[in-house]
Amino acid sequence: MEIVIILKNMSVILLMAFMGYVLYKKGILEENTNKKLSTLVVDLCNPALSIACIIEDKITATHQEILQAVGISIAIYGILILLGSILPKLLKIEKGEEKFYHMMTVYTNVGFIGLPLARAMLHGDAMLYVIIFNVLYSLFFYTHGYFVMGKRKEKAEKAAAEKKERRRFSLNLGLISGVATIIIVWFDLPIPEIIGNVCIYTGDANTFLAMSLLGASIAAAPLKQLLSNKKLYGFLGLRMLFIPIVAAFLLKFMKVDQNMVLAFTLMLSMPMASMPLMLAERNGEDTRILSQGIAISTAVSFATITLVLGLVYS
Repeated sequence: MEIVIILKNMSVILLMAFMGYVLYKKGILEENTNKKLSTLVVDLCNPALSIACIIEDKITATHQEILQAVGISIAIYGILILLGSILPKLLKIEKGEEKFYHMMTVYTNVGFIGLPLARAMLHGDAMLYVIIFNVLYSLFFYTHGYFVMGKRKEKAEKAAAEKKERRRFSLNLGLISGVATIIIVWFDLPIPEIIGNVCIYTGDANTFLAMSLLGASIAAAPLKQLLSNKKLYGFLGLRMLFIPIVAAFLLKFMKVDQNMVLAFTLMLSMPMASMPLMLAERNGEDTRILSQGIAISTAVSFATITLVLGLVYS
């Protein structure tokens, strides 16, 4: 991927986010609207986009390459989990905050932001590998992520909440569509034209909606929140620059397919995810660290993603 193409694509993404920023400042996008649109993106547009990618793009990945992508994704998450235990200690993070930094190390926004951003920049097999990475995200988050964050504080609500979360996991359309996409490619299954067109038209709305909401979230974050926790800056520098750059060069050194390198590097460059924040809120935890991590990483992500891809592929 040439640096000129990276800059062009990131400029388009940045302008869409700026539209969301302006819309928020003008009061057209506000908290209630953003929540509803976010649900639309997560529960409808993102799942549709997964299917649309394999309809619109030519997928040439072999069974061996698909299995290799699954294996690399598992290895990446395994290394991130290890780093999640090491980095907080190296950075001398207070013991009560270590698990939040652990979660931010492992779980970035590969779905809500990552999928539409990848769609704007990648095509073909690379998008399939992005989808595989998203499937592994869900599997790890609902197992390892829940273990790290621990139990909710309010014991009386525990059983009902866990039942609700199990149901939510079972009805996670992003996971279902991701697995379905892999199965369709693996068995070369035909997709009915009507279903395919619905997925394409619905998925087409995803990038603009997601990037507009990203801009709105930056506009909603108080400037003080973006500047108050300087300890986060060193961590985010390691997580959003050092780790994806090192991973990209290691994958290239291992002679991994270029599409996989592109897909995994881009996913590793994403800002912090909101899922750990929602889990912390459910558990009655202090969410300031996670909120600041999301706000700061999102605000700087346009620059860091461009820098990572530019350094790796210049």
